[in-house]
Amino acid sequence: MLQNSIIDYTNRHYQTPSWNHILAIRILEEKGETKVADTFIQKMGESTQPNSMQQWVIANYADDQAGMNNLEKEFVNNNYFMILKKLTEIKN
Repeated sequence: MLQNSIIDYTNRHYQTPSWNHILAIRILEEKGETKVADTFIQKMGESTQPNSMQQWVIANYADDQAGMNNLEKEFVNNNYFMILKKLTEIKN
């Protein structure tokens, strides 16, 4: 199943910078597996050097609008990010 593949990928590569991690987090939330989502977020936050992509995923999960707005300034010209952002807004 595609959803499980996305979750498995995030589990193995949470330290790798990727906005796609928000997809795994959203899937877990929809399944009611918030503890697993919390664990992914905690792992990302504890990464040796969380980058701006990971920080955005963490801020998005925490519904930290100020944090997301600050980080999004770096990504405003990235079309993939803008599409992913719109998708997460639909789910919210």
